[in-house]
Amino acid sequence: MCFNLFQPLSLMKFTTTICLLLWINVSSHAQYMLGVTNSNFAGTHAMYLNPARIAQSPHKLYVNVLQIDAQLSNNYYRWNGENLFSAIDDLDLTQLEERPNGNYFVTNLEIRGPAAMYQINDNNSIAIGIRGRVIANANDVSRSIYSLIKEDGEFDDLIGQNYEDTDFNFNGNGFLEYSATYARTILREGPHFLKGGITVKYLSGFGSVHASSEDSDFSIQQDISFADTTDFFQVATLNGNISYSSDDYTDVNASDIFSGQLGNGLGLDIGFSYTYNDETAEEVLGEAARVEPYLFRIGLAITDIGSIRYNGDRTRAYQFANQDIRLEPEEIDLENPENLVTAFNVDLDDFEDNYTVALPTTLNFTFDYRIQPHIYASLTWIQNLRSQDVLGAVYGSLISVTPRYERKMIEVALPISLADNYRNFRLGTTLRLGYWIIGTDHLNGLIGLGSVTGTNLYTGLHLPIFK
Repeated sequence: MCFNLFQPLSLMKFTTTICLLLWINVSSHAQYMLGVTNSNFAGTHAMYLNPARIAQSPHKLYVNVLQIDAQLSNNYYRWNGENLFSAIDDLDLTQLEERPNGNYFVTNLEIRGPAAMYQINDNNSIAIGIRGRVIANANDVSRSIYSLIKEDGEFDDLIGQNYEDTDFNFNGNGFLEYSATYARTILREGPHFLKGGITVKYLSGFGSVHASSEDSDFSIQQDISFADTTDFFQVATLNGNISYSSDDYTDVNASDIFSGQLGNGLGLDIGFSYTYNDETAEEVLGEAARVEPYLFRIGLAITDIGSIRYNGDRTRAYQFANQDIRLEPEEIDLENPENLVTAFNVDLDDFEDNYTVALPTTLNFTFDYRIQPHIYASLTWIQNLRSQDVLGAVYGSLISVTPRYERKMIEVALPISLADNYRNFRLGTTLRLGYWIIGTDHLNGLIGLGSVTGTNLYTGLHLPIFK
């Protein structure tokens, strides 16, 4: 059926729950764990938002053992059921409510660790790490297409209807990221401290698929020449491209993940952090864990600069501009890209053997203010820098305010956000207790608060050694 195009997570063989949630076209935003990253005790997690943040950490050594973050959300639909997980046993597409002018869908699964940060001295810190990332997103999808998803293959009321100038852009990409970070204090002058940091990343791609179309026209027709009537899509004009790392890219094995034989590339994060230190608070704040005694902290960074080039023996990239095509619903399935290419009347031998996938580049601004000892409020603004039609992942822009209470071995944070290109309200909560972190930036979806547009959950273990 047509909505098979929007089953990207099954392409990477994730858990049944997340696959199901994607099936109803729910997705996620960038994985910064808003309840964690602005903390003074964030350790290696802070560097993913701004690499300068590891300078002057309260930790002498911080080891992230393992952190798992799964997120999904969108601005195409609201889910009006009890909560998203209630759909696992009873998927009722009538609970989907279309939203006008939707333009953003992305989902991530990220596994961080192992990673380690070490503070060489008061001015210099280094970190190394590895993380696995799977990102799937659909952007700039015409409403005529995502409206069909809700029909669940029942098109009787749509027979003969024409859909003109339709667009979609789908990307799925899985890769390992090996990173090295260096940060130092650049300036110390009275209460003014300026820090800079840079992360260099080697990227090993283990699976990719891309499909896009622009200004295509189709209609839904019915074939009554058989005993049972059959619905099909009559495509008048089809313009676009399909690219994939291999014809069996959903069958990921250890060799593909770690070898980099399918694709590889380089990435870069760069950032700066300014703090205005209130030295009168140093005794209260810094004696136990050497937390920097700032009144406020400002950060600015650009992350995920770079790309992955796929050029393996099985890599294929097709472009097409065809007319008058009959498509059966079951043929529109990205899990079998060769069949889809054939269904589009494209010659399987007419391909390029390489293509490049962009990383989801963002501009990240943060402002953190100490209200009183151990109580802070932070502002986080993440702005997407990629176009909606890029061949690669796109993260939705968001703005968030996060009050938190933090101490050496315990912390509670409450991120409040406008996410998914500032379209969706989110309320989250995070707990750091000893060596364990658990949280969500999207509690709405977990408990069914209001009209649900997604959810997320992260948890992990770490080993902090303080100065």
